[in-house]
Amino acid sequence: MSVPRGEEVTGMGRIQIDDQGGEWELTTARWDGVIELQLDDDVLQVGISDRSPYSADDVEITESGNRGPSSLFGDGPLWLLYAPTVLGVLALVVDKLSVFQGFGTSISWAIVVGLYWSFFLFAVFGTILLYNDAKGHQAAERDWQPNPWQYVLSGGVAVSAIQTAFVGLPSGTLSGTLAYVVGLLVVGCVVSSGITGPIYLFIRTRRLSGRASD
Repeated sequence: MSVPRGEEVTGMGRIQIDDQGGEWELTTARWDGVIELQLDDDVLQVGISDRSPYSADDVEITESGNRGPSSLFGDGPLWLLYAPTVLGVLALVVDKLSVFQGFGTSISWAIVVGLYWSFFLFAVFGTILLYNDAKGHQAAERDWQPNPWQYVLSGGVAVSAIQTAFVGLPSGTLSGTLAYVVGLLVVGCVVSSGITGPIYLFIRTRRLSGRASD
């Protein structure tokens, strides 16, 4: 975008760039003269015409980017939120139906354990990914403000209920049973994306696509 030569431009200009990685905002000061915006190697540059009485050093640019809070694992593609659900269902089917029992007990056991561990690792990463994406929307002050704990806690309860339905509660004292339930709920929250990941993606797609069509 460029301003025709000789045209008077005053006030403040705000530029918003929204991509899959997040929303970036540039606020630039504008005055009489020419301001030209150029995109060079994915870098947005603000240029001042030679005819302007001001130099590039006189332009004050405030740049801020919101890509969600930083984390140990960083950001990742959101489609990975489907992986824990797929792996979890696959692990349950293979385990409960003894799909690979014909290959021998050792091989069948190794496959089931591998699937459960894959589910666990992908679910932990997915929960962090969901949390970071939801917090990124909050930090960007967008119309949709998802609460990540809503998905983490509800997913944790669902995982705990599924585990209890398949395995049951341990027999013993009341304090021991309560400790088991609390520990199960904590682990369930850690892997909650296995349940709520696809739900979050569905709601996210509907809300953001609805905003874009307005």
